[in-house]
Amino acid sequence: MKKDAKKAMVNIFILMMQWTIFFSIIGLEYLSHKRMGVMRYLLFKKYTYETLWLQPYFINVYVSVLFGGLVICLFWYIHRKDKGSARRHLLLAFIINLAGIFFILAPKGRNLNAYPFFLIGIFINLILQYTRLWFNRMGYK
Repeated sequence: MKKDAKKAMVNIFILMMQWTIFFSIIGLEYLSHKRMGVMRYLLFKKYTYETLWLQPYFINVYVSVLFGGLVICLFWYIHRKDKGSARRHLLLAFIINLAGIFFILAPKGRNLNAYPFFLIGIFINLILQYTRLWFNRMGYK
């Protein structure tokens, strides 16, 4: 297989994983209003995560990590010389970082039943986006 075909397959696979995560979390939020069992589970997990991982200290750490990624992506985006797909992936990572910061800091976001799952999904999508960027930057041997 050629390098471009492998790169396209990896890009499509990662993109499908990102959209699957995104739509499954939206589906959980939708089902929380339709099914009582889903709502109980989400409220239990929200309470559990709030006591463990969503304390103010950890929220500051999450915002700091997202802000650091935002600055790095913006810096790399400005200093990239080529106009290829890696630059588009940097822009998408920048947008995901920005959306994560707004989602964490927005007071209405915490009212969602699937709030912890949205945060987990944002970080998983960022990791997948950085992996996609690395594959496009490094290529295959």
